[in-house]
Amino acid sequence: MDHPYESTLMRTWKRKRKGLYLLGQIVLFPMLVLWKLDRLFSGFSFWIKVSAFCSAITAPFRAVIDFIKAWCGSRPWKRLLQASPVLIIAFVGFTAFFINANRNRGGVYAGYYQDALTAMNAGDAKQADFLFGKLIHHKNYRDNNQALFQAMMAANANDNATREQALRKKLVVERNYEPAKRWVVAQRLNQGRVSAEDTAGLVALSEEMVAEAPTEESELYWRKALARLYQGQGKYSEVVAMLEADENRDPEASLILAQNYLAQSKNEEALKEVDRMLSYISDEDPAKNIYLKEYVEGNAIKAHNTADLASGSVMLKNAIKVLEQKRAMAVNRALYDAWLGELYLRMFEMLLEFRDASMRLEAFEYFDKAIEAGQAPGRSGAVLNQIIDPASGYPLLSGQILEIVAKRGGVGAHLARAMDAWVEGNDRSAQLHFSIANELSPNAMKVVRYAAQYLAREGSSAITVFTGVNLSSYQRSFELLNVVDKIDEGLAIETMFDRCYIYSLRKSWKEVLRMVEPRLSELTGQDLVRAYDWLANAHANLDNAEKAEEYRRALQNEIIKLKEQQ
Repeated sequence: MDHPYESTLMRTWKRKRKGLYLLGQIVLFPMLVLWKLDRLFSGFSFWIKVSAFCSAITAPFRAVIDFIKAWCGSRPWKRLLQASPVLIIAFVGFTAFFINANRNRGGVYAGYYQDALTAMNAGDAKQADFLFGKLIHHKNYRDNNQALFQAMMAANANDNATREQALRKKLVVERNYEPAKRWVVAQRLNQGRVSAEDTAGLVALSEEMVAEAPTEESELYWRKALARLYQGQGKYSEVVAMLEADENRDPEASLILAQNYLAQSKNEEALKEVDRMLSYISDEDPAKNIYLKEYVEGNAIKAHNTADLASGSVMLKNAIKVLEQKRAMAVNRALYDAWLGELYLRMFEMLLEFRDASMRLEAFEYFDKAIEAGQAPGRSGAVLNQIIDPASGYPLLSGQILEIVAKRGGVGAHLARAMDAWVEGNDRSAQLHFSIANELSPNAMKVVRYAAQYLAREGSSAITVFTGVNLSSYQRSFELLNVVDKIDEGLAIETMFDRCYIYSLRKSWKEVLRMVEPRLSELTGQDLVRAYDWLANAHANLDNAEKAEEYRRALQNEIIKLKEQQ
């Protein structure tokens, strides 16, 4: 350590500035004392620095210790000692509760599982999906194939595509769970329209399962599934070869085989197979509780492929009678209504082929039933067009239609007369009979809308034969929808979507945009969902990806909102 008064600055002040030097001596006097001590006791300043450093780094800890000392010094320890039994009992009680709660955690999740199953049975898909979402991550359920399978079905019912796809991958790909594979294939087949890519994947899956089926029942199931997939691909000969090899095929396989015989124009073989199937059903399932579909479709195939119209109509009437009996006892009749609606139309077409006045009257009785069958079948519009189309298999003359209107009336007869008058350009008569039909049935205008769609899609020779109006079937379809708007203004939204469909047939996507976008503010609920869907598709087809994505997001948000309101 250097002498504090002998520094360069102090020496300068000593020579030139006596006053500052005197002041510096006063200020540095403590340093002078320290210098003297350091000379007397070697290393004295070092230990002072060490002490100062230790004091600095321990200051926070000393502050904590001081705080604890101060706190302890102010506590009423006597009272704390008196309260100690209560504190000990509380500690033991909370510990026991915590242990017990964690021990019964599996029981809580078991309750979730039962509640989820109850919600599924009650049709509450949202609640079931929510509860299964909790379960599938628990150790007792994440490896339970049955629980994961039920969670996948709940996710599908709730339109939770992300969870459904994740569970499907886990069950089908990773865990090779056969019930899940069956469900996936059945879902795709029941959708009716499956993309070529999806079909190829399902075919590969089914072929693998046929080869590796663990039981005979499983192999039979996958053969039938593969046959239906081949049928969708148009591989009729492969279906026939595969099913003919099984001599013990059940009625479901027999029906598939008969349908593929018909696709190859092998009518005799198809009828023999149908006879074999109906004989089996008569012996094994006389009440038609198991093979109702096969019985009805078998009779329909025989009816439409027999040369004797009389016996064919009897077969079809028998099938309709059985189905009507089943519908009468059913709780949910929507499926039976759709099925019966199609059979009524088949019966209508068959009876018209008799070319007999009394049969025509009976035929329109079935046409009325088809229109009244819950939701009118989509094919009813095609049938209405074909009644007046000279190129169809069962056209009616104007006089014959007027005779039916006069003798029995009914919604079908008035619709036929209205269409006949509309094609001829007699708008006054057409509007009169359309109005009467609308009064007779709330489904009447729906059939006319279907007719407009069919007219735009398939055309009609009745339109081209009549020369008074120089418009194509496509153009006339819009005029027919204008008639619907006049008859029932409440269907304006529905006819707007019908026009969207017709415009889409000609790829007129700009017309779709011009029609739908200005009306978005008027729409709510499912109508708004449909509008967003059309707008997203229109923009996508016009290569406007940004707007298409915007409307898809709006579509998804609206769907979620509707689900929350349910």
